[in-house]
Amino acid sequence: MTWERRHEPRSAGAGERALTARGPTVAAPAPVLVGVDGSADGARALEWATIRALAGHSSLHIVHVVRGHVRLDPSGLLVSWEFEPLESAQRVLDEAASSARGKAPQLWISTALCDGDATAALLREGRAAELIVLGQRKLRGEPGWLHPSLTTRVARHARGRVVLVGPDDEILV
Repeated sequence: MTWERRHEPRSAGAGERALTARGPTVAAPAPVLVGVDGSADGARALEWATIRALAGHSSLHIVHVVRGHVRLDPSGLLVSWEFEPLESAQRVLDEAASSARGKAPQLWISTALCDGDATAALLREGRAAELIVLGQRKLRGEPGWLHPSLTTRVARHARGRVVLVGPDDEILV
């Protein structure tokens, strides 16, 4: 399930001129999708994606995935499934949208709060995206072939380009 919100760009205020397009209608470029999770890695990815969307004259689509957790009691008899509280998940998404809006008030921003598997949700939301931007947590040199990370799974299965933003660089895969 996905809950979506759309944020229109800020309108021109006093003393500012609004730009309007004239001429033939041109299809809007595909959005830049960024996955956020409230971490510093997600914040770096959000900043990179905001700048890229602004430079490419496209929109920004911010996605946060609510994770479910399976809990077992000590005896292993009772199993419960708990979701991250929706309020805190929505707060992560709202803070990301606010941060992007602060850096680029004229940018079209949409948000989606998804539940379930993060890889599947990002791939589903990213089907129409120009590119998918994710924060990279895994350090280079770690063996990732045994247990591929979320970023690796998304990069392997995405239809389009994927950018992994690390602490010091970004990688186009």
